[in-house]
Amino acid sequence: MGKMDGICVFYFHNRGAIVGEYRNGEPWNGFCFMIPTKGWVAEYRQGRPWSGHFPYYDYQTSKDLSIYMVDGVKASEDTFKSHYHIPQNAVCTYGFAYTTN
Repeated sequence: MGKMDGICVFYFHNRGAIVGEYRNGEPWNGFCFMIPTKGWVAEYRQGRPWSGHFPYYDYQTSKDLSIYMVDGVKASEDTFKSHYHIPQNAVCTYGFAYTTN
């Protein structure tokens, strides 16, 4: 049916692999791509976002926004960066990848 289902292993050139489970096309457990064909990866547990930086588009304001999750709870960007030891001046490029200015 064209939907991801089951265990998926994504290999990265010289960087190892991530393993995630999908159910009926939706992220379920492990590290999963949140948006098909995009580099956004986040950790899911039992179908719930658990850890990561989640982009979403707010149709009411016509803006790209972000949700930060730490251990299954929404957090501020500062809390997220502190928890994962990411420098406060770092900018998210996608998923868990950050770059500093």
